Amino acid sequence: MIKKIFCIGFQKTGTKSMRQALEVLGYACCGPKPNLLKQIKDKKWVKITREIEKYDAFEDNPWPLIYKELDKKFPGSKFILTTRKPENWIKSTSDYFGKKETEMRKWIYGKGSPIGNKIKYINKYKDHNKKVLDYFRSRPDDLLIIDLEKGNGWKELCKFLNKPTQKKPFPHINKGKKTSSQLSPITRTIKCFKEHGFTYTYEKTKSEIKKKYYKDILKSNVKFPEKVCILGSGPKGKKFYDKIPKDYTVVAVNRAVLIPSIKPDIWIMNNLNSSNMAWFLKANKNFKGLKIFRKDTSLNYGNAKYYFDALSSSEDQLSEKDFRPIDGKVRSKGTVAGCAIQIAYNLGAKEILLCGIDMSGDKYWDGTANQAKHSSTWPTTKKLSFLINELNRRKNIKISTLSPTKLKIPTYLGDK
Repeated sequence: MIKKIFCIGFQKTGTKSMRQALEVLGYACCGPKPNLLKQIKDKKWVKITREIEKYDAFEDNPWPLIYKELDKKFPGSKFILTTRKPENWIKSTSDYFGKKETEMRKWIYGKGSPIGNKIKYINKYKDHNKKVLDYFRSRPDDLLIIDLEKGNGWKELCKFLNKPTQKKPFPHINKGKKTSSQLSPITRTIKCFKEHGFTYTYEKTKSEIKKKYYKDILKSNVKFPEKVCILGSGPKGKKFYDKIPKDYTVVAVNRAVLIPSIKPDIWIMNNLNSSNMAWFLKANKNFKGLKIFRKDTSLNYGNAKYYFDALSSSEDQLSEKDFRPIDGKVRSKGTVAGCAIQIAYNLGAKEILLCGIDMSGDKYWDGTANQAKHSSTWPTTKKLSFLINELNRRKNIKISTLSPTKLKIPTYLGDK
């Protein structure tokens, strides 16, 4: 059995594409972890090992720089070296990172930016690849060398990991263009407007765009129906999709918007990261109902007209012991389902039904893996249970669950 999979090619060699491919194959993947740099320098492996234990596969920095240590600490693991021609790599790296410097790149290359340091970067890139090849020379079965520019893909990867070859096209992320995360917020916003048919001029300022197109949902005139069903992506909800009462408006949270058998009326999206960007962009383009995204997601990536802003300081978060009023506000640390409940309450819902809000496990309804390992009971379960029961007791808001959940709340028994 393969213990872990480490992608040890440098950035801009197809690491994001490889990550998505591994996710298609069912592996929970971890991306860049620049916050581990200090622990690596100080050789403090407890925190690093704890992070590694959460996932199946790893790509981006710092993993390529510690492949020898990873090999020793996780024997039986597989390693993937993504490569491309040095001249293509340095051009892509320079275009992508520009003059922006980081401590991680300074540690790797001796200089924080590729601009003006072409030779230094190329020499480090070649040296790294050579050392990897030398290290695994006597163990060819443990290292896959793959060049996506040459058309390598599913055949090589699936054979290496002993998986059935996929029929769908191999992913190609960030191919030859800047990603949304590289663009400035104003450029991302204008890009979204153009893609979705809005008229705009480049002379618009960010404040003008925010004022015209983006509104705080809690300060708007939007009202929810009295009966809503908040739909999560947990697998325990799958058997209950057809039992959602017809008179309940469906509010999908995060990835649940992709559930094929249900057409939600409203989509609430929390913060984005690299692990959910690919599916989000597709869903964002296709969903035609009311979108409510967390503020940063709405302004920087989405084309949602309405946003919510969740209070996140320790004194403003949800508590499992003290009821903190949520009138006119949304408090964090209750998962996206908690945010959805607070939004629904503030916008007039009186009866809230939950489905697929498992608060446990690491799988989605379709069997694919969540990107982070969770415990059998999610850490925020007590806080969300407390909020739900207090809303029932203090505000007479009826909240129940249709599907099994770790939340300590009533089970839906119909409109009795």
